[in-house]
Amino acid sequence: MSSKITEKLSVPFTGVAHDNMWVLSIQVIIILCVTVVLSLLVYHLLSKLKKRINKTTFPYISAIVRGSLIPAVVLICILGLDWLLALLKSLIHLPIIAGIPVVKSGVLVVLFGWTFIHISRKAFLHLQADDFKNTTLSSSAAELVFKLAQVFIAISTGLILLQTIGISISGLLAFGGLGGLVVGFAAKDTLANLFSGMMLYMDRPFKVGERIYVAGKEIEGTVEKIGWRQTRIRNYELQPIYVPNAIFSSTAVLTPSRMLNRRMSHTLGIRYNDFSQVNIILTSIRAFLKNHSHIDQNRPVRVNFINFGNFSLDLKIYCFTKSPGLDDFLAVQEEVLLSIGKIIQQNSADFAFPTQTLDIEWPK
Repeated sequence: MSSKITEKLSVPFTGVAHDNMWVLSIQVIIILCVTVVLSLLVYHLLSKLKKRINKTTFPYISAIVRGSLIPAVVLICILGLDWLLALLKSLIHLPIIAGIPVVKSGVLVVLFGWTFIHISRKAFLHLQADDFKNTTLSSSAAELVFKLAQVFIAISTGLILLQTIGISISGLLAFGGLGGLVVGFAAKDTLANLFSGMMLYMDRPFKVGERIYVAGKEIEGTVEKIGWRQTRIRNYELQPIYVPNAIFSSTAVLTPSRMLNRRMSHTLGIRYNDFSQVNIILTSIRAFLKNHSHIDQNRPVRVNFINFGNFSLDLKIYCFTKSPGLDDFLAVQEEVLLSIGKIIQQNSADFAFPTQTLDIEWPK
């Protein structure tokens, strides 16, 4: 009975003498030891490097090191297992051995796909933790790039995996192209919003927290979120407005928060009785604006007498303030207008108001 069991157990290892089994055992032990030592060595080196690299200053390098730590160890284990199976391949005659190369290739493809996804996720988390200071991307744009990268890596990994295990992807790609055409016609508005959202992330005409005005749409407020399909804007009544992204690709968008200057343009009317003081008043106002610290001297500063009005002599004041903020602009404008009023009064003149002269002819 025992001889039959021994005979069955020794069938897979044909061609191996019993006196050479110890040599094979030593080789297996060496392979396992080398694999374990290399795995521990790589893990130790990458762990040490991970601690030394500042993830705030070098977010991408840190993401590569942190994202490849576990995959590198797994890769060494896979290579060690492949080395061991290559050693035993000529000794073990089992049908399952023939499928090992395909399985190994598939595992490697999945491993590399997982590594790239892991690295992209770490990079996004590092940038997010530092409030995206070490990148030209905004938070919304970084999130979009991260999600698109993950989708692209996942699809590419799946297609390569199918090709690796012997499944032709040409028919799948053809079917996907036809299906994409059908879906494109059925969801053209959704796709338009998605592509417009991508343009918003790349062109960045506005960002979260900025105040915008959509010309001709009566949409004005502060941007709260830029999504893939729509953008949420909070108006001055604190009502949320959900705007499809396609609107921004076909409509002019004003971003007041990015203004460099604000314009002051006023028409002042003084009395006809003060005509002799017009030149003195204009000269005084010009000198005042030219020496004002909050008026941008690199932009036009104009003070002119422009019209004989129905009841006034009209003076045009045109200049730009250095303060683009609305509150600062209103404060500067108030101070300028009060000072101009004092200049007019100091020159024995005054503002005109609507008057009417009646000529009455008495009967003789």
